[in-house]
Amino acid sequence: KKDKKDKKKDKDDDDKKSNKLPKKLVQLPEQSAVRYQVAVAPEHLRRPAGVEGDERVPFKPDDWQRRLLDIIDSGNSALVVAPTASGKTFIAYYVMEMCLRANDTDVVVYVAPTSALVDQVYHEIQARFTKRYTGDMHLTGIFNTSYRKEHLKCQILVAEPECLEIMMLDPANSEWAKGIRHIIFDEVHSVGMVGGEIWERMLLYTSAPFIGLSATLGDIGRFRDWLSGVEKKRGRELHFVHHNERYNDLAPFIWTNREKLDDQIVMLHPLWAINRLLTETKKFEFPSDMKLLPEHCAQLYDAMAKADESKEMKDLSPEKYFQKLSDPCFNISMRDARGWELELKKYFCCMSYNTQKKVLQDIIQATEKACSHIENQLTDKSESNYLTESILPMARSLQKADMLPCIVFHMIRDNCVRFATALESQLRKEEEQAHLQDGHADKVAKQEKKVESLMKQLEKEGWNKDKDAGEEMTDEQKELMQDLALAESKLAKLKAVDPRFALIPPGQVQVTPDEIDEMVATGFRRKYFNPKDPLHLALLRGIGVHHAGLSKKYRRAVERLFRMKRLAIVVSTETLAMGINMPTKTSVFAGDSLFLNAMTFRQMAGRSGRRGFDLRGNVVFMGLRREKIQRLLNSELPCLSGNMLLTATYVLRMLVKHASIRTLQEAEIIAQRKKGEGFIDQVEDQVKVLLDEWRSSKSLTVSEEEQNRLAKMSDKERATLLEQQKTAAMTHINSRDLVRALLEMPEATRDSMLQSVVDDRSQKQKQLKDSALETIRFASAAAKKLQELIVAAEKSPAADAERVRVEGVRNHNAEAVARMVNLPLFSPNGSLMAKQYAFAFRFAAEYLQLEGLLDNSAAPRDVACIMAGV
Repeated sequence: KKDKKDKKKDKDDDDKKSNKLPKKLVQLPEQSAVRYQVAVAPEHLRRPAGVEGDERVPFKPDDWQRRLLDIIDSGNSALVVAPTASGKTFIAYYVMEMCLRANDTDVVVYVAPTSALVDQVYHEIQARFTKRYTGDMHLTGIFNTSYRKEHLKCQILVAEPECLEIMMLDPANSEWAKGIRHIIFDEVHSVGMVGGEIWERMLLYTSAPFIGLSATLGDIGRFRDWLSGVEKKRGRELHFVHHNERYNDLAPFIWTNREKLDDQIVMLHPLWAINRLLTETKKFEFPSDMKLLPEHCAQLYDAMAKADESKEMKDLSPEKYFQKLSDPCFNISMRDARGWELELKKYFCCMSYNTQKKVLQDIIQATEKACSHIENQLTDKSESNYLTESILPMARSLQKADMLPCIVFHMIRDNCVRFATALESQLRKEEEQAHLQDGHADKVAKQEKKVESLMKQLEKEGWNKDKDAGEEMTDEQKELMQDLALAESKLAKLKAVDPRFALIPPGQVQVTPDEIDEMVATGFRRKYFNPKDPLHLALLRGIGVHHAGLSKKYRRAVERLFRMKRLAIVVSTETLAMGINMPTKTSVFAGDSLFLNAMTFRQMAGRSGRRGFDLRGNVVFMGLRREKIQRLLNSELPCLSGNMLLTATYVLRMLVKHASIRTLQEAEIIAQRKKGEGFIDQVEDQVKVLLDEWRSSKSLTVSEEEQNRLAKMSDKERATLLEQQKTAAMTHINSRDLVRALLEMPEATRDSMLQSVVDDRSQKQKQLKDSALETIRFASAAAKKLQELIVAAEKSPAADAERVRVEGVRNHNAEAVARMVNLPLFSPNGSLMAKQYAFAFRFAAEYLQLEGLLDNSAAPRDVACIMAGV
């Protein structure tokens, strides 16, 4: 009863407090329904969507998605260029499902550029598909730079490009490579980045149809033509699918640390980034890839209408322009708004220079003031200090504007940790001050006493912790236990992080230590959550950090919590930029860096506004100077320059692989030959000791000229000479040549030949002689077995079938290598590069032959195959 009275009292106090709060009346300006849609609520404009369903996928595909499905069904390759979050990844899962339904042997390979993305896709596939197998076969396998699992015994392999290259160049995996049905190259624009030579080699070396996916591919025409030429060599066509409309728009903003929270986030009009292109001598033209959002168009129209009151200008007002729609009050689509944007751009370009200048000055005024404010701040203090001090105000302003969750991108690892811990520290200090004012410590002490009192009452009633759980409790004990549970729950709530001083996404509750321990199972009794670790404490306030230098368990916890919308802010380097599924509402660019270029900017900005999660993505610039912001917004994607593919190491690896492709009979012959050589090596060591000691005892000198003469003889000629001139020949012969000659002699002759160099008084020499004779018998048997295998390999029908199979594998490998030699993306001086590659192959082959890594019969064949078509 007392608890009920306390609850009622607390509720009444809350009601009184809420009644004391001032009521804020918001008055919206009068405007038409059309203007409201394009200027106030543009994120709710109707999206383009598929009209008809397709039995191949569980949703209504767009036209470009339906075309992509038809391409894959035809067995051809596809290059897909579409913005982030437009829905292009679905085709990868469609290909996987096709393969899994077809049989249990075909393989689909998914290639991703980073370990984090490989790991995420691997778990995504495991959660999406299930299949039962007979034997040692698995649904999924993984191979990245950290670990590998079931990579050769799976139907769907997820791998990094360098790991796939290792597998493709392993001679033991030649048959596995032929079983690949499809290869998916995610983020295929990596061919133009560091390590791009691996991507280029895999695109050339693989023979299976592939799908290249990218959102930021520069120099599309050249890359498409190159891939098309490669596919023609394979006897297939390359289909190009280009979709340039984002499902959700990206709205740019600039954040300033002004005093008023409402004035901190300033909308950035794209015309501000290109205002310097306006000159009196040259006609102004918009960049082809510049898009104006509906609210930007409304602002542009208002500025243009002030400077131009003509009828043509009035006809471009949203109210008049959208009248042609069947129901303009609630039927405007993003494509309709796109048409309005193009008409406004066209009209603006036809205006006089002075009018254009006046319009631009009206539009960019707010952005210019914001940039000036930021640059003044960066002049007074360092960028790092500015960002550290501003991280909490920025988070508060995003929270008020409903722009959380967000990813804060910064390129320096240490600063990422610094910003997150500073944010946690500032929130904790605010919490401590608030608790001092409202007497929070007294509330905690009071609740602890209450819990202690209830425990004592339970003990008086005969209850204790060690009591058997099976014993029935009395009614008094049950009631006290309920009261104790409620009191402990209230105490835990008081001791936990105050939600007022945590950044929690809308509609979510804050993270608890138990949840973190549950997500990161250590496998031991020791819990993962460490209350002394500032990064762990930051998780409780909705703040995470992500970069490659952090532990794998912590990064996984951050990724899972953020996908569950339990974290509001993650401070990250570029590790979250490349394709990883971390849907966010806002991407914040905090501070400048040499590594922040057009490519990384577009990748990072594309993390926000993911399809199916948000209606609009936001891009916020924080602590960047105006020149850098304008460069990022205006810069085009870099052109692909290609890579030098054939290094000395790679050439040697390919030659070794090609020479290692053998029939089963050839493999048996080589194994038997090695076995015989092993016996000969063993005998040689023993015979050498006997010869050296015999020559030393007789004071004999070895003639190098005579030794070379004996070495040039065949084994039979040498054996005959030993029988005729035993002492003279034994004086100069090499120990290995002697062993090979002994193998050509009858067993009795071998005994007498070795006995001639043995001192009968030495027991050690007798044992060496007996051991050598026994090993020679093994070597002789091995040589006899080798001859039998050679004869069987020449006459056996199974050997003929095996030769046909291996010839197919060799041709398959030779064709792949020929593509790499003749069709590189980077080929200066035309065919000259191919000839240089051919010379490199020839040199490498001769080197391998000299070192004994290629036998005499294999090397010419390999060089001929590799140089085919040059």
